[in-house]
Amino acid sequence: MLSNLFSNVIFAKGLITEMQGQKTVWLTVSWIAALVLAGYCHYYLGLDVVYTHFFYFVLALTAVYASRYLMHTAAFLGIIHVSLGYLSTGTITGATLARALMMLLVGFIINVLVNQFRTRERALQENRDKLQLLVENISDVPWILNLTTRKWEYMSPAIERLTGYTLDEILSQPLKQILVPEAYPIIMERLAERIDSFLKNDSQSHTYIDWIEHARKDGSKVTVEFVSKYMRNDKGDLILVGISRDISERQQLAMTLARNHEIMASLLKNTPNLMAFIDNNGKFVMVSKTMADVFGLSPEEVEEKYLNEVMPSDLASEYEGLIAEISDKKEPVVKIQTIPSPDGEKIFEVWGFPLVKSENQVELICSIGMDITDRWKAQEKIRQQNLEIVALTNNVSDIIARFDKNLRYVYTNQKKKTARFLGKTNRELGMPEPNVTAWERAIREAFATGEEQILETSNYGPRGMRYYHSLITPERDENGEVATVVTVTRDITDLKELQLALDLERKNLYITLESIGDGVISTDRDGNITLINKVAEKLTGWTRSEAYGRPFEEVFHIVDESTGKRCESPIEQVLMYRKTIELSNNTMLISKQGVNIPIEDTAAPIIDAEGNITGVVVVFRDFTDKREKQKRIIYLSYHDQLTGLYNRRFFEEEKRRLDTPRNIPITLILADVNGLKMTNDAFGHSVGDELLRKAAEVIKRECRADDIIARIGGDEFCILLPKTSREEAEGIIRRIKRAAAREKVGSAVLSISFGCETKRQADENIEAIFKKAEDNMYRAKLSESPTMRYQTVLMVIEALYAKHQMEKQHSYNVSQLCERIGNALKLRPETIHELRTGGLMHDIGKIAIDESILAKPGPLTEAERLEVQRHAETGYRILSSVSGFANIAEHVLAHHERWDGKGYPKGLKGKEIPLEARILAVAEAYDAMITEMPYRRALSKEEAIRELRQNACTQFDPEIVRVFIAEVLEVQDEVTVINPAEPDIAF
Repeated sequence: MLSNLFSNVIFAKGLITEMQGQKTVWLTVSWIAALVLAGYCHYYLGLDVVYTHFFYFVLALTAVYASRYLMHTAAFLGIIHVSLGYLSTGTITGATLARALMMLLVGFIINVLVNQFRTRERALQENRDKLQLLVENISDVPWILNLTTRKWEYMSPAIERLTGYTLDEILSQPLKQILVPEAYPIIMERLAERIDSFLKNDSQSHTYIDWIEHARKDGSKVTVEFVSKYMRNDKGDLILVGISRDISERQQLAMTLARNHEIMASLLKNTPNLMAFIDNNGKFVMVSKTMADVFGLSPEEVEEKYLNEVMPSDLASEYEGLIAEISDKKEPVVKIQTIPSPDGEKIFEVWGFPLVKSENQVELICSIGMDITDRWKAQEKIRQQNLEIVALTNNVSDIIARFDKNLRYVYTNQKKKTARFLGKTNRELGMPEPNVTAWERAIREAFATGEEQILETSNYGPRGMRYYHSLITPERDENGEVATVVTVTRDITDLKELQLALDLERKNLYITLESIGDGVISTDRDGNITLINKVAEKLTGWTRSEAYGRPFEEVFHIVDESTGKRCESPIEQVLMYRKTIELSNNTMLISKQGVNIPIEDTAAPIIDAEGNITGVVVVFRDFTDKREKQKRIIYLSYHDQLTGLYNRRFFEEEKRRLDTPRNIPITLILADVNGLKMTNDAFGHSVGDELLRKAAEVIKRECRADDIIARIGGDEFCILLPKTSREEAEGIIRRIKRAAAREKVGSAVLSISFGCETKRQADENIEAIFKKAEDNMYRAKLSESPTMRYQTVLMVIEALYAKHQMEKQHSYNVSQLCERIGNALKLRPETIHELRTGGLMHDIGKIAIDESILAKPGPLTEAERLEVQRHAETGYRILSSVSGFANIAEHVLAHHERWDGKGYPKGLKGKEIPLEARILAVAEAYDAMITEMPYRRALSKEEAIRELRQNACTQFDPEIVRVFIAEVLEVQDEVTVINPAEPDIAF
């Protein structure tokens, strides 16, 4: 019995040994005591209830200190209890089993409760860890100060970033040392007040927000905002919980904003200008006092109101226009605006500019209005005075001039001499002595003394003595110094000398009349000719001697071009109405020789100083060239220059004009020339233009005489048929198609797609009819154009072979070689078919190259080389327009690309180049090498193979070269280099 007991003790000790981390001495002792007590009570006292209740105490201790062994312990204790019962009675009773099962049940319940407790404990620990991580890494500084013990209970490590002190330094220093001296007494006073308030009523929330200045370790100061709350902890101690935050930057920004606000408020209050900030909806945000005063309001009454709520409607409209213009341009705008004020209307120069701009619109606009009323009036007065001065100087008979300190002209009122005088001196202009010396002395005296000078000069010329009186007046600048002098010279020669001057003017007039391109005839008040210039002699056929003194109507014979009737005399009309008249544009002058000349003319009265008409002057010109140009301009404005048909402008006007009920049914036919772009690419734009002309000719020939035919686009035509049914229009379309099928422009095919629609009701929209006709035309084009393009491609091939005889055999050879390479590579049948077709068409783009370039025996120039290289792109454009050749077009485009990426046109490299293009490149190069060319001799088969091998991996795909040589040419052994000195040939 005792041995069993000791064995159980040994087993219990072993189990306890396995409880890692929970091997406490007293737990072990309790286990041993429980077993000993169980044995003693069972064997010596027979009291099983005592030790089984003590087993529950053991389960409780195990749950606390070794919970993971709880179920093991319950099972072990149950087994001990059953074993003891069996040892004593030899049987296992129901009571014994019930107590054992009860131990297991209690162990299970305790285990569930312990696991729930552990789970919650772990979750709580995780939350504590997260909170600790957050607190230790945020820039704000959480802290807890125990006011009862006057010790810090917690301080975040972020305090080091805030103050420069380490956490240990902060915790070891008193509060007075951390704060700036002036802040400490304030803080302590507030602290005492708030503690007292809390102690009086701790049921309310005692949370405060303050800011203070902290002293940093380096001596600098930092502004700190802290949020604090007073409370008690579990021990009843009064604690202060807070969070400190660096607000130095925010404080500085707030101070700057406050200062800016003060500046803005002062500006708006004291500025003399009309200043306003307006949003893009026309609402005032801020206004100056001066602007509010204009409307008889205060700034507060104006703000947050719209323009039309404050301003007069017309002024509000002007400002709304200003805002719209600024919002549209997104740049400053300046306007002159008249604004009513209590003192009457004033003129303001209003500057508006975008103040706040987002990506797409202006959010805020500033307008500044400066009062320029006085300046405006002054400028207006100066402008008026200047006009008066200019008018005076231009109309006085005196000679007015201005000289600088170098005695050079800077102004003269003699317009005809201005260009010759300016910048010159009188001496340079050839004024004779002694006058030139006298002029220079007087001008210098005026500059030196600043006093007015008077100069009398005379000049003896071929017509006698002339006398002049000159007044020389100094002009001062803003500094009071003489800057220029003004001279006013008056001719004081007697009447005879004045008459000589008039004769000179008359002579100048005759010279002028002879030099102009218009005909001039002057008459006296009786209509007799007194003057006729050479142009008038030529147009009328009358010489000056023949015409002088004759009646104007006899020399100037004019009729109405449309009626042939003689026109009313312009002389009589001028004398009757005393004003200038013009003849109509259909006036015809019949010369003395009977030649009809269309003219345009003007007749004006000659009026003396007393207002009497002394004669009439008629100015006329040959209108022939001008009228022809006008007719040409009118023609071009309504006709297409290429085809001679009407243009779209004329068509649109006629469409609107004829869209009336009396013209119903109205039919529109839309026509589109198929394959124009392909024709331009293949044969050049000249052939494309000829194709359009031929299409226009066919359409015009097959339509009725009064049908309106217009070219409305590049390759589109429209036929406007008033009073024409749909059936009649379709008959016209059939005639045009039959005629077009018989036409051909060089190698280009003429194919036209048509669509038509008829307006049968007056309420139908003509534009909708046009759109339906256009849609019908496009549907027809979808079915007809591909066939035409296919035929065009075949014709281009035939044209190429006809133009370049060697191309036909070359294309056939390349096609055969491509097919053989494809078979050697075991490609699909459809791919081999494309290779064969691509070989035939690979050089189709050469149709656009000049024959002289392809046949040139010498090396090509750079421009010629580029022209040849474009044939790949030209061939691509021609073939890609036909759906059946789309894949082949890609191969043709890339067949001059190189394996090393140095080819053209895209510079593709390696397997970026389509396989078919790489095969085509090898086949074409080989056939070109073994064929005699104008610019080089044909190579032998061995030389060509050598070139292919040398250019493999650079120009050609090495695998295709290998297959071509080995399986197509059936050459197995590598050919030796025949002529190593000869350079490689690039194709």
